Amino acid sequence: MGKLARSVWETFYSGVEDAPRSSLEHMRQLLDLLFRKLAPDDEVRQSKFFKTKSGEKPQQVHRGERLSYAASKHVADQSMRDLLLGQARQISVLYKKLNKLHGTDPPRKVAEEILTEAQAVLEQWVRVLGL
Repeated sequence: MGKLARSVWETFYSGVEDAPRSSLEHMRQLLDLLFRKLAPDDEVRQSKFFKTKSGEKPQQVHRGERLSYAASKHVADQSMRDLLLGQARQISVLYKKLNKLHGTDPPRKVAEEILTEAQAVLEQWVRVLGL
């Protein structure tokens, strides 16, 4: 995970033509990896946070469920847990931005703003979890 974290900014500043897009993809992978490690699908499905869905994917774990489970499982301090859970909407919006720009060639400034926002979210989770 550390190598992937370093690659986000190394790629961004590399000067390669598609560096912003590649960096956004790396950041999305990093967020996915962290939250899947903290809250594996099987564990989330067995928790009080999981709700069976209607439609074709009734067992799909949604991001909010994963974040709620991760915070509940790994953060003992209630105020810190609430702080992380309060970020759930921000993280959802952040993922939408990452997904939207993934297949495009985003302006460098826009990519940098999104990467900086994502970095702040990651750092807060890492700090609270003591990783």
